[in-house]
Amino acid sequence: MSINQDIYSSMKANAPISAIIGTRLYLLRLPQGDLGGPSISFDTKGDIPEQAHGAISVLKRVDLTLNLWSTSTLNLEDLKQAVVTYWNAYEGALGSSYVNHATLVDVGMNYDDETKLYQSVLLIDIHLRN
Repeated sequence: MSINQDIYSSMKANAPISAIIGTRLYLLRLPQGDLGGPSISFDTKGDIPEQAHGAISVLKRVDLTLNLWSTSTLNLEDLKQAVVTYWNAYEGALGSSYVNHATLVDVGMNYDDETKLYQSVLLIDIHLRN
């Protein structure tokens, strides 16, 4: 699986996050139209080799950007707390890789007049080993 699929599956399997967003987890951008509730869009950048070389453990660094969206600041804060609790200092399996360390930075919140949505941005630096 790709790192994007691993992140998607991992967040969908987390009960507190799924309880808030339901099925509204998207790669890269939100769909057009009404979201029907709080949502997350995400993207990844970084050193993302898909396979280790032989039996050697390969270190991978992935920069994960999470965009949290909601029409309500209260719902956005609930979602943000669930995501921060899950990702901050995360250590454990993520698909076929193992997360050695994850650090989270809260970039802040804003309101978009065009979409009528509040947005909170979280940056997560993930260090993985195959």
